[in-house]
Amino acid sequence: MSSVHMTSDMQDGFEPNQELVGSNPSQRNWRGIIIALLVIVIICSCVAVAVKLSAPALDFQSLEKFTFEDVFDPELKPRLVEGQWVDDFFVYRDEKGDLLQLNCGTNVTDILLTNRSL
Repeated sequence: MSSVHMTSDMQDGFEPNQELVGSNPSQRNWRGIIIALLVIVIICSCVAVAVKLSAPALDFQSLEKFTFEDVFDPELKPRLVEGQWVDDFFVYRDEKGDLLQLNCGTNVTDILLTNRSL
């Protein structure tokens, strides 16, 4: 004969693997979800209004438009800098023709020779 050993959990009326869920797991709390979405929308709209109010107003009518001729304007072309490293210094010529020395440690520029000296 086989004897069945009953534990104290089985005697209380539930099995050890039984879940302790009060409602159906597929049922959702729609009221809570709608309230959470409403709060998220309100917070996002408050942030958007604050950004709009704190941003400076731009007047695009007064700005000068960029034309095709501006592409070939020599004022807008990049200035090439040819220089040479000497220890912690960068020695180069600027657009006026002066010979300059840039200390990279302190970010200080000194004039070594002016254009008139060269």
